[in-house]
Amino acid sequence: MKRSTLTAFALLLATTGLHAQSTTGALDDVRATLASFGVALDEAATSRAARLAAVRTIDPRADWISDEDWAREQADRAGKRWRPDFRLAMTNGLPVIASLPTNGTTAATDLAPGDRITGIATQTFTRIALPEALRQLGTGAATSITLRTVRGERTATVSVARGWIDEPPVETIDLLPNDIGYIKINGLYPGSGRDVVSRIRAWSEGQRVGMILDLRGAGGDDLAAVTQIASLFARGGQFLFAFRDHHQQDVASYRATEGYPVSQPVMVLVDGDTRGASEVLAAVINGANRRALLIGTATRGDFLLREPVAFGNERMFFATKVLDTADGLRYTGQAGVEPAIPLTPAELDTRDYEPPPDLLDRRGQLDVELRDAAVRRRVRGDGALERAVDMIVGLKSLNNDGGTVSSSP
Repeated sequence: MKRSTLTAFALLLATTGLHAQSTTGALDDVRATLASFGVALDEAATSRAARLAAVRTIDPRADWISDEDWAREQADRAGKRWRPDFRLAMTNGLPVIASLPTNGTTAATDLAPGDRITGIATQTFTRIALPEALRQLGTGAATSITLRTVRGERTATVSVARGWIDEPPVETIDLLPNDIGYIKINGLYPGSGRDVVSRIRAWSEGQRVGMILDLRGAGGDDLAAVTQIASLFARGGQFLFAFRDHHQQDVASYRATEGYPVSQPVMVLVDGDTRGASEVLAAVINGANRRALLIGTATRGDFLLREPVAFGNERMFFATKVLDTADGLRYTGQAGVEPAIPLTPAELDTRDYEPPPDLLDRRGQLDVELRDAAVRRRVRGDGALERAVDMIVGLKSLNNDGGTVSSSP
């Protein structure tokens, strides 16, 4: 049995032992009261409820978990996704087919790289954020889904197959027109850290203006990838994070590998579906790097803290450990990471934000204005991504030696 599991059992026994006498007395009172109404206490159901109540003193989100639900959780952590097997990118507010598999289920369909998607299932749109498009592709149980596409002047309705696929760790990597790098991560799965690290390091050495790491909807369970990526934003040997049991003993501790930290500002996009190893990465970058800002909404509060623990012939899913990060914050699984720049639903809503033309301005447009207009077209329809671009562009305009930012007072 794992050490963290043994610790959870010890803590549970300590909790129930401390209150055993009062609990017995309380149950006796309940039995007597129910008996006065001619009702017998269901001993098995009471025992089951009491065990859950005891564990919920440690983790209020604890619950019984079936074998089927645990298998589903494991599949989610491993990156098994219900969706078509193509990759998407974004341009001018619309998802675009970035690549098709050579031998997958969509290889022979009437789709081609560069096709713009203007509708998914019953939804049509003129602009949509990439994470929302990916979510819609996986919504529903039907084995096929209808897409409305545009290729040049031609529109089409295409039915594509869906199935359980091994989701690619990275959905898209893009360099926006104003020299800002963008990476949409689907999940931190084994081997994913290497690809992300190599791209970010190349952007850093190429003196890009800044970077956007999109962790919205991202999961995974590879903590090695967390350490590899987070090490880009910390000093070699710096403490990054640790999992500790409820006795404050280290279960596992991680430090940055040797190297030179990236100097450019990084914006990390998060939402309520940022979970698992990706959520750990968001917390670690937030705690280790003063050049980073989290933008969006609070993460799920998962952090890979929970595991199934056997009680008789059933298992309970609860947090057997906590996560500590370099800034001294502790995450217990009761709440997620709060972004430094929280966005309301209205701010997250898609919108056009191209400024109206100044009819009195007769001068020619500067190169920087043309680049800014180009990037606005690329990220339109995604409020969080627009805010991240605005932050990086603003930091560049301040000329503040790389754009040190901080959410600290």
